[in-house]
Amino acid sequence: MRAALRRSVFWVVAGLGALLVAVIAFVITGVAGTSGPPLAADSPNPGGGMAVVEVLRQQGVTVLPVDTLDEAAAAVDADPTATVFVSDASGYLTADRLAELGTLAPHTVVADPDFRLLQALAPEVGFGGVSTADKLTAQCELPAAERAGSISPGGKTLGLPAGSIGYTGCFPGDGSTFSVVERVTDGRTLTLVADTSVFANDEIATFGNAALALNLLGQDDTLVWYLPTLGDVAATGPPSLGDLTPGWVTPVMVLLFVVAMTAMVWRGRRFGPLVAEDLPWWCAPARPWRAAPGSTPGATPGCGRSTRSVSVPSRAWPGPPVCRAPRRWTRWCARLPRSPAATPSACTRCSSATCRPPTRP
Repeated sequence: MRAALRRSVFWVVAGLGALLVAVIAFVITGVAGTSGPPLAADSPNPGGGMAVVEVLRQQGVTVLPVDTLDEAAAAVDADPTATVFVSDASGYLTADRLAELGTLAPHTVVADPDFRLLQALAPEVGFGGVSTADKLTAQCELPAAERAGSISPGGKTLGLPAGSIGYTGCFPGDGSTFSVVERVTDGRTLTLVADTSVFANDEIATFGNAALALNLLGQDDTLVWYLPTLGDVAATGPPSLGDLTPGWVTPVMVLLFVVAMTAMVWRGRRFGPLVAEDLPWWCAPARPWRAAPGSTPGATPGCGRSTRSVSVPSRAWPGPPVCRAPRRWTRWCARLPRSPAATPSACTRCSSATCRPPTRP
């Protein structure tokens, strides 16, 4: 009993540990899931954009959060002078949709642009890495940047080649990298902000982040706060099982198959050739026998249970009881000890030539 308990301790502890990990993962996932996407207009978490949205509303700006490009286009159609703020952190927009976005409003502000957006809207601009400057000051003629003065250092930057026509770089970092890049063409203004910390709740009150965000987004009476979602993905029919399956499922299934095959080979191997060996047998103790001819009346044969002389038909007498034991201990013996203390385990080796093959009753 104690040995069984000791063996089960490991599995009990392992099960409790797995349960604890699952609970922690569930709590973390639940908290992250309720916080919303980055820069969500109604998200109070550190990466949300609720702070700047509420300040803009207090200043009289109408903020319209939308989830799809069609909704954003409808909002701009209702107010052609509206400013559009975009942050496509998940990369839902295709090249065609991005090109449509560039012509949507007279002023578009993009936070944390990805490679596809840069190629579609500002192909001359590239990635500049993370700024290592201790202080980021405006150093440009952009009114919103001049009012901000400086922004929080250490964020992402955009690379702008020298001599790029139509572009203005602000808050320079190392070399030809900038934290804010603006392009004005055909009466439309595109402002690229490399890092989301300028608009995030946890950084909005540091340095001149709030001044830059409010001046970029509060220039017009209406602000369309557009965060692309799955609604912007073109429907091409029901997704297949492979599309819905996470990427880690296939490697895990392959690993489990390999482990199962290894366990089958390990536990299923033969431990040597099979040997046919008769199991020990003795006369049933509950079966009444008549004493063998020549034995003392009332004596109990060695491998059976005997009573005093019992009248049974002569055909019921199978002959002297024969003891069968493992061959490595005893041999088959026709003559067994005749003593009251004899039991099936008392069968011993034969000491005479009376041994013969066993006969089953």
